[in-house]
Amino acid sequence: MASSLSSSSMASDFEHFGHKVYSTVTQNKNNQNVFLSPASIALAMSMCTVGSEAAAATAVVMMRCCASISPKTSPIEFKADRPFLFFIRENRQNIVLFSGKFVSPPTAS
Repeated sequence: MASSLSSSSMASDFEHFGHKVYSTVTQNKNNQNVFLSPASIALAMSMCTVGSEAAAATAVVMMRCCASISPKTSPIEFKADRPFLFFIRENRQNIVLFSGKFVSPPTAS
């Protein structure tokens, strides 16, 4: 993700996170600073006997600079940087419906 964004026209927006102010493009009544949030990615994959489906969404949000009062949760990071096996399992009967093997990560281009 970082390499894709760094080659896009938004590269400077992510390089200076927390420093670039976007108040001029928002209707900000109290003259509060507005910043670009880090990018979030959601992925979904579905496989069945007739095929498979996959979807991905990326979001970047403009947000005000403020302090958080809720406890931070650590994101779960998954790196597909070595071979692994994966399984899709039916929970009620504990049956493996699909198994797969990831052999090599994509090469950086």
